[in-house]
Formats: sequence, C-alpha cells, structure tokens
Amino acid sequence: MAEARAADVRRAMAREHQAEALEQNGKGRRRWLPRLLLLVLVAALAYAYVMFAGAAARTS
Repeated sequence: MAEARAADVRRAMAREHQAEALEQNGKGRRRWLPRLLLLVLVAALAYAYVMFAGAAARTS
C-alpha cells in the first residue's frame, strides 16, 4: 500500500514538474515572438523604402 502511495506521489510530482516546464517554455516563446515580429516588420519597411527610393531615383 505504501509503495502504491509513493508511486502516486512520484507521478504527481512528475506531472507538476512537466506542467511547470511547459509553462516556462510558453513564457520563453511569448518573450521572443514580439521581437521577431518587430524585426520582420522593420525589415519589410526597409526593403519597401529601398525599392521605392530606387524606383523614384530611376524615374527622375
């Protein structure tokens, strides 16, 4: 009986540890995702600016 209880406790601790690890992983993802989106936005704006500036320079 005590062995079954110990196994239950071990399983509960493992489940809790896994939940904490998943939560930390999610927090990490939420931290870098906005930076990545901002970087992509800045790169797209820079690309568009260079293309339009180049087109304007060629036509004038």
